[in-house]
Amino acid sequence: MDHRIKVAGLQVARVLHDFIAGEALPGSGLTAAEFWAGFAVLIRELGPRNRELLRLRNEIDHAAAALRAEPPKTAMGAAPPAHALTAPPPASKP
Repeated sequence: MDHRIKVAGLQVARVLHDFIAGEALPGSGLTAAEFWAGFAVLIRELGPRNRELLRLRNEIDHAAAALRAEPPKTAMGAAPPAHALTAPPPASKP
């Protein structure tokens, strides 16, 4: 079960919260409150841009998939004949 806790206005998985408090922060000079407050600011400031970049990546992925689904075209714009898309049979050895 993924238990979440609220910290600095964020909902954080307890396992992540415990890791930050017990493993990442000791010796860093930051308190847990300072870390989570700064992290919350980053999430609020960068979240909208991150969502936009993810939307753009999805759009590019769909466009690339559509291009891969189209048959290849020759320089004149017509699709090459089907036999041109297959490899010739191997040469027989004498």
